[in-house]
Amino acid sequence: MKNASKFNSLKMGLLLGMIVPAFTFAILYLIRHDYMTFKEFIHYIILRNVYIQVVTMSIVPNVLLFFLFVRNGYLSSAKGTLIATALFTAIIFLLRFIVL
Repeated sequence: MKNASKFNSLKMGLLLGMIVPAFTFAILYLIRHDYMTFKEFIHYIILRNVYIQVVTMSIVPNVLLFFLFVRNGYLSSAKGTLIATALFTAIIFLLRFIVL
């Protein structure tokens, strides 16, 4: 049971809640636009005005991570994942309605 407690922490949930969207963003880049450099990809999504959709798609796996934590009883990690998702949601809100 010691290993289970290592995964049940707010820090672990926050860390995974931040890493999973970045990893998903990289996978989206590799699957759809691997012919571009990463810098060109960033420029492309900004130029085409689809950055909000791309960031939103990158956050979706956090929902799966959250439910995985809840199902396994790792409620502290689930809370961390929820906080990370809320931070990403706030960033999307700022990008959509305030900044751009």
